[in-house]
Amino acid sequence: MSRDFSDSGDIYATSADTLTYLKWVSACNLTTSYTPFGTGQSLSFGGTPRTVAWTNRAQQRIAYYQYWQPFNASWGGIALLDGTSAQVTIEMASNNLVVRSGGHAGTILGTIVGKGVVSTWRHINIDVTIHNTTGSISIYLDGANPTSGANLSLTNVNTRGGTSNNYINAIGLVADGAYHHYKDIFVWNDDGTAPTGWIGQPRSYTSWAASAGAVTDFPTRVGGSGTNWSANSTNNGDTSYVSSSTVGHVDLYGVTALPVTPTSIYGLEHFLLMRKEDAGPRTVALRRRSSTGGVTDDLASTASIPVYYDRLGYWESLNPDTAAAWTPSTLPQLGPKIVV
Repeated sequence: MSRDFSDSGDIYATSADTLTYLKWVSACNLTTSYTPFGTGQSLSFGGTPRTVAWTNRAQQRIAYYQYWQPFNASWGGIALLDGTSAQVTIEMASNNLVVRSGGHAGTILGTIVGKGVVSTWRHINIDVTIHNTTGSISIYLDGANPTSGANLSLTNVNTRGGTSNNYINAIGLVADGAYHHYKDIFVWNDDGTAPTGWIGQPRSYTSWAASAGAVTDFPTRVGGSGTNWSANSTNNGDTSYVSSSTVGHVDLYGVTALPVTPTSIYGLEHFLLMRKEDAGPRTVALRRRSSTGGVTDDLASTASIPVYYDRLGYWESLNPDTAAAWTPSTLPQLGPKIVV
């Protein structure tokens, strides 16, 4: 499978970070009060946040947790978009889960009765094909899967209610108020890229810098812990950081262990939060060093570091040592490399 987008909601310090780090078109609200597992934080509707476009997909799968906070909002959900136009929307409304062609005002294609109630976290797994006459959508709730059967399966319906294009390339969190919360959003497709298969109810865990790695060149270390490195167990801006102005400097860090032993790991999203302090052009690369064979690569680099904190990320489905799925014991070392 190819992962197109994912967001746990856990790496942000402020609502504004959701705008810059993952490029939601408008910022999402954050809360630690409503989460399905009692840890981390969830995203909620604030304006109409949308992701940047990924590759156009005629077929798409989306998994996420949603919670309806018991206030005055009457509906909320996720819109599957072509640009800014909703092709199909899945929303909680009137205690039901409703599928609409287009946006909230669109034709109702199907309803799952009693599965959109307040004060209940619901895991929603969607498999959709976009077409105006032969479109299809299957919805699996709370661990249901293709073997046990979908909670709702629609065929030969109009899942192209927004544009004349038979694809989507973004999602939007849509609601009539900031009372719907979302956690562990994961968007993927079946293009044959390993690992393949049904992913069930994926969870996201964030591992932060926890130990010095193979290289520690950066001379300035503020906050954090350790004698020759700086560990950040959260995103706290200028409270804890490392810095360097020397081209070629590299810092690598071991990361915190996963709090659980997962059945499988679908991929790692490596990320680096950085900013510059002067007016000159500055570029940094995200370096990964695998933990077993020591395979080291610069995975991604910025065109130019901004003066505000931005996020540089890279997704890897497989361990480069083995060309197989990652395991909890093979999490790599990560860190920045100064390029310019």
